[in-house]
Amino acid sequence: LSVVVLSVLFVGGCGGDAVDRPTTVPVKGTVMYEGKPVEGASVAFWTDGSPRAALGITNAQGEFQLTTFESGDGAVPGEHTVTVSKTSGGQKQTETVEVEDLTTFAETDMSQENPAPQKSELPEKYGIQGMTPLRKTVSPDGPNELTIEL
Repeated sequence: LSVVVLSVLFVGGCGGDAVDRPTTVPVKGTVMYEGKPVEGASVAFWTDGSPRAALGITNAQGEFQLTTFESGDGAVPGEHTVTVSKTSGGQKQTETVEVEDLTTFAETDMSQENPAPQKSELPEKYGIQGMTPLRKTVSPDGPNELTIEL
């Protein structure tokens, strides 16, 4: 499901004129859980200084790169609430749905006859914006290479 949401943001167009966008700076990092890198986790940085969250997906080494408006552009400088989630079951996380706009996405039937229930592979508190204890500062001067320990 998280890949689908990211696909909508990336492929469906991010909207807005580049002139109206806040400045972003590159951000990359690593997610670790119990001392091990987490592969396939969705990472989001939330701040009042941006009209949307900066998003990324971790690779096999737990590394991610954030995108807010354009691939790899990073995040708006400042304090961020960070969410990290990873689920298994249900719809395949590797499935990508390409849509031209959100209207088309809303009309796309993505149901399955008997999908398996999704199961969180990380403590759920890290994936909920109002519950996560994770906070990170994005520096306007960089470098922004962050480690997120769960």
